Amino acid sequence: MGFALVREAPMGPGMVWIQLAPAGQGVTIALVTWFDQMRPGGLQGVMLNTDDLDADHALLRGRGLAIGEIHQEPWGRYAQFSDPDGNGWILREPPR
Repeated sequence: MGFALVREAPMGPGMVWIQLAPAGQGVTIALVTWFDQMRPGGLQGVMLNTDDLDADHALLRGRGLAIGEIHQEPWGRYAQFSDPDGNGWILREPPR
């Protein structure tokens, strides 16, 4: 996905905190397996915005990501994919 690794640190026995940042964004994403509320596959509909869906879609497919076809809706163009843990993501280009 091209995320930057912000932090990877042990948090105790068998626990690691991994924090990622999407390119050019002011948000971060924490990946952990030891919070009951953050079970693998528990996130659905996480939306990442892009200025060029066609280019990013082609890039991710070229890297082997099983990303769905591009769809058009009044709220923008989008394609969906799942990560290896089963979390659901939406790559979206807002309407111009």
